[in-house]
Amino acid sequence: MSNIPQAGAIAARKVAGSVQILVVRAKQNPDHWIFPKGHIERGESPTAAALRELAEEAGVSGTAVAPLGVLEFPSREGPVRAEYFLVRYQRDVPRRDDRELRWCSYTAALDRLTFPDAKQLLRQARPLIEQSIGRVDENH
Repeated sequence: MSNIPQAGAIAARKVAGSVQILVVRAKQNPDHWIFPKGHIERGESPTAAALRELAEEAGVSGTAVAPLGVLEFPSREGPVRAEYFLVRYQRDVPRRDDRELRWCSYTAALDRLTFPDAKQLLRQARPLIEQSIGRVDENH
């Protein structure tokens, strides 16, 4: 069985000098906190899919900064291969989903994320976040 292609976003913004990272509750298991992600539609690039999913799931419009890496994991439909992108927050937009979301400090996002591979992806993204969004504050 081939992997199901998905794309996701690690959205970041700077508020009052502090970098914030967006996490959302998973649709299939609301106990889990994840980054917004979903299926890549036919003819859609992974980057476009990541931005569309971010808008639909979290009501956030942003600009893709750079690819961050790929996570692979099982799902009910089969194995998923999700490509993630760092996205710079631009503005809030109407969203389709009504799931809980949180803008967290870098450290709080690491604490809140459910899955170790998502935490590792955020750790790997830190230099790029600091280069393109702002310095990460460890204390908030």
